[in-house]
Amino acid sequence: MTTTTDLSATVSIDFNTGEYSYNIDVDNTNIGKEEDVKIYATDGDGDTAVGNFTLHIDNRDAGGDDILQYDASAQRNDGGIGTDILVLSSGEDLDFSNISNIQNMEIINLVGGDHDVLNLEVADIINMTDADNVLTIYGDSGDSVSKPVGTAETWTEVQTGVDDGNGHTVNVYNVSDGTHTVVVNIEQEIIVS
Repeated sequence: MTTTTDLSATVSIDFNTGEYSYNIDVDNTNIGKEEDVKIYATDGDGDTAVGNFTLHIDNRDAGGDDILQYDASAQRNDGGIGTDILVLSSGEDLDFSNISNIQNMEIINLVGGDHDVLNLEVADIINMTDADNVLTIYGDSGDSVSKPVGTAETWTEVQTGVDDGNGHTVNVYNVSDGTHTVVVNIEQEIIVS
């Protein structure tokens, strides 16, 4: 049996073996969404059964470097393993006082419009990056990164004008909450306040 789901995926089920396949074209409209698939079956003598499974849709591969368009309404913006880039739409801001759906992202790309990154704390960086806890933010003079207000966190600029090897010149900050220290590389043109 083959059917099409609400997200335009194709589900094929072999009722003899119980094996199924789920195929969807992953794009920015469905990344991070979940789809509940319910199966209703009736055999030849009228016996019925209901089964269901939930699938989470993402575009991660087994170890590649991914580029994801940020989706504020998604359950997760998750790059998986690799060096992954989160891209914002023109004029979109990130206020980490109410964001918890970014995971496994090592780079935030603010290029294309003016953007503000607000209330970025050590815990946010630990939660969104890989085990190295290094976040890089690319952008230009129309973009800004604001340190959190009302916290004891310290931002110490430890290097300026570093060529990051990807065609960007960054300033390097050690950010500490007294227990953990993380690294944030911020493109030189971005305003840090």
